[in-house]
Amino acid sequence: MQGEFRGDFTRDTYDKSKHFLRVLMQQGRVQLDADFNEQTSILLNRLQTLAKDVFGLQGGPEYNCGFEFIATEEQINNINNLSEEEKQKLKQLLQSQSYLISKGNYYVDGILCENEEFISYFQQPDFTPELIDTCQVQLKGATYLAYLDVWERHITPIEDYDDRKINIREVALGGADTATRSKLVWQVKLKQLKDDKDIETVAKQITKERDCFYSMLGQELIKPGKGKIIAITKSSSTGINDPCVIPFNSKFRGTENHLYRAEIFTVPTVNNNNQLSFVWSRENSSIVFPIVTSAESNSSAIALTLEHLGKDKDSSLSVGDWVEIINDDYVLGNSDRQLLKVEQVDRIQNQVILSGDTKNKTSLPEKHPLLRRWDSKEVKVNLSEVNNKWFPLEDGIEIQFQADTQNNFYQVGDYWLIPVRTATGNVEWPKQKNKEGKLEPQPQPPHGIAHYYAPLAVISGNPNNLTVHDCRRKIGSQDSTITPVSNKDNNPLPANSQENPPPPINQKETTTQTITEFNRVINASWHHDQVLEATIAESQENSSNIPEDQLFNLKSKANLPDAIAPGT
Repeated sequence: MQGEFRGDFTRDTYDKSKHFLRVLMQQGRVQLDADFNEQTSILLNRLQTLAKDVFGLQGGPEYNCGFEFIATEEQINNINNLSEEEKQKLKQLLQSQSYLISKGNYYVDGILCENEEFISYFQQPDFTPELIDTCQVQLKGATYLAYLDVWERHITPIEDYDDRKINIREVALGGADTATRSKLVWQVKLKQLKDDKDIETVAKQITKERDCFYSMLGQELIKPGKGKIIAITKSSSTGINDPCVIPFNSKFRGTENHLYRAEIFTVPTVNNNNQLSFVWSRENSSIVFPIVTSAESNSSAIALTLEHLGKDKDSSLSVGDWVEIINDDYVLGNSDRQLLKVEQVDRIQNQVILSGDTKNKTSLPEKHPLLRRWDSKEVKVNLSEVNNKWFPLEDGIEIQFQADTQNNFYQVGDYWLIPVRTATGNVEWPKQKNKEGKLEPQPQPPHGIAHYYAPLAVISGNPNNLTVHDCRRKIGSQDSTITPVSNKDNNPLPANSQENPPPPINQKETTTQTITEFNRVINASWHHDQVLEATIAESQENSSNIPEDQLFNLKSKANLPDAIAPGT
């Protein structure tokens, strides 16, 4: 997966095209976070590729297929493994909440999505959808596409804090930072469709044809975008005609190694044609400050009390810095992004005053508000004028955007990681030989954040009822069924629990499973200075009739060669 990857990492070394199988640690060597993270990425890719090969681009197990978009009581009546009492409770919940999402598992591009309980559409754990007037849906007969949006979010101890659960941060360390986490986010969303099509036909098309489904979603939901950039270090002239003054020549002029992050902040809109903006951070945007309280000073300024102001000057805040206020709703709701400027810093009270558009910036503590520092303000880019134009970051690092075309677009949140090293004075960026045999940096697509989608249902409303066409793919057991086999004692093999019963067997297409028989231990005796020689019974049926004194022949250790059968 191409996730958020917004931590204090050295770099991301995973490259799928290299076909690495695993990472091998060596004794006495330096341990790097990149090695451990690459091992995780290798294993994760293998598991998700396996699931994709088995289930396809989307699908769920027939006996536990989740994420059914429930809008009618008839759908509840058709749910298996539910008692009448449980169905009545679901119907009551449906009447009060309008839409439900069933529990179970579903795979999207090989990624396992799990829903442990039947929940309301409006009470999803990682998504607060805009309220839809269900009466209006019914009266106007609008058609909606219900789909699943899956992506990977980076979680720090700030976002993980919860008094009711065990958290990431180890309190015994006194606040020291440790490892972070990656979280799978799934969100069930609705998109209104045109009403001039037969919904049954539409449901069949988007279930079978992925391109048809994505065309209905629209380009604005395809994330990351397909735009590319190039990162290099360029020479800097001193402007002095002096042979004793050596100019910098395509070298990174910083004093420390960094992992730069260039991220798209805004994209072209109807009122802002062909113009986007980006921001950058030299620490992969990992410098954050938990917000304790907030108080709006006026319409253009806000005062914040922070939990801390960093451990040193490089990870702190100063007047003139640019920051972004983040909380769960801001991240999960894909809100419009805004930068604020630091105007004042009180290091005794851990308070800062920010200027800018501060509307709707207050948030509740349980939504994990934090301040993220960027090392630049918004840099404006006109896509119609980007050919051969370089945008400087700092210390000789520059990036270039590729011209915008129909198949080359950018999305908010697209980002690129740019490792720079003082040992080489250069950026680590993929290169390729040109016709002259010289290495040239190659345009690279965004590192993330990748969103994966799957259709769930097509819903049509009328004044009397709602019609729901299920678009999920159920992976049935008839494709690879086997006949149940009992053991020698005629005891049935253990069955699955009632909550997850075994899938039904297609009697017409069953195959016989071949079981390899193994020898069974009848008896054993162990002595410190004797060797055990077992008399093997010819069959299990008559082994129980053999006298116990004949099962094992104990010989003394002195006669060891005689006690060992030839070929043992």
